[in-house]
Amino acid sequence: MRRPTRWVSTGWAPGAERAVSWVWLSRPRCACGARGCLEAIASGPNLACRAAAALASGSPSQLPPNPSGPDLEAAAAAGDRLALRLFRQAGVALGRGIAAASALLDLDRVVIGGGVANAARFFMPALRRELAARSQLDFTYSLPVEIATHTVDAALAGAARLVMTE
Repeated sequence: MRRPTRWVSTGWAPGAERAVSWVWLSRPRCACGARGCLEAIASGPNLACRAAAALASGSPSQLPPNPSGPDLEAAAAAGDRLALRLFRQAGVALGRGIAAASALLDLDRVVIGGGVANAARFFMPALRRELAARSQLDFTYSLPVEIATHTVDAALAGAARLVMTE
């Protein structure tokens, strides 16, 4: 039986990412102390930690004992069930978070970056299904979700430029 999901604010950090960050209450504890935060489920380092924990508890996989993000991506490409499940869960979590953020902020588009974006082919199908299921407002139906084509440095430079011009 699945535990119900509800949207709540973690209340300690500014920005919409905290207002919608709890996407799965029964999931792992985040660095912020809460459970089920988007970062705890979908970030590359936390995917690797969750894979290591699953391996330590006896889950069958071809992954090494302390896998990295690239290890997870390679295992998923080879059909590893654990890696595919983790990416699928990340996609569902991202879809939930994006649906909530788009309803709250009327977003024009979402761009996913970081190292985990390299594995988009494994999480995007679940993300798109979850986003479609949860996008119930007319302005959220066709929200474009893209994978960043530039490095993290480009995102930081863009954010700095935005701050400097305001």
